[in-house]
Amino acid sequence: MPYKSRRRCRHPNCPELVEAGVGYCPAHKKIRRADTSHYDRRWQKVRAVYLAKHPLCADCQTAGRLTPATEVHHIIPVREGGSDSEEIHCDDLIMKTLGNILWVLFGGIIFAALWFICGLICCCTIIGIPIGIQCFKFANYVLWPFGKSVQYSGNAGSFLLNVLWILLFGWELAIISVIVGLIWCVTIVGIPFGIQCIKFAQLALFPFGSTII
Repeated sequence: MPYKSRRRCRHPNCPELVEAGVGYCPAHKKIRRADTSHYDRRWQKVRAVYLAKHPLCADCQTAGRLTPATEVHHIIPVREGGSDSEEIHCDDLIMKTLGNILWVLFGGIIFAALWFICGLICCCTIIGIPIGIQCFKFANYVLWPFGKSVQYSGNAGSFLLNVLWILLFGWELAIISVIVGLIWCVTIVGIPFGIQCIKFAQLALFPFGSTII
């Protein structure tokens, strides 16, 4: 019979090794069994919401790797008083949704339209289709920005594309974003919108090599 290698327990940060086909070590099996009653249909909905907001594994990000998240664990175990509302922050999701709705009503749709128009112009040139597609992606981000972020990374190819982009449309979008952002910040209550505009200004200068997460 071929030998099957042992692997680590699936519980986060547990160093124990278990036989192939066994998910958890004996200690965490007991804990998981005790918590099973909590993971009902309602928990599955909360889990789906959290994975939609946080598609990358938090432990892997800490280690410098980008890996899709497949599991959701309570930071404070349920048996120790933890609850879904404390760790999943459903209220935070509601606030971000309201923020996005207000943003669309108070100018977000205009910013998105500007990116969309730039994308159409680029696509009309045929050779600019890759740039146009990128514009469409960022138009979607600019329309609904709260709860999302942009990760910047690039290479020589993306650097050259960014230089070309700045000369064509980037500097105009960046200036508009900064001006509108400063106006929002002056109102005090509009500071969250102002911060988003400043982020858009940076995105307008370096869109290539950027990833929305």
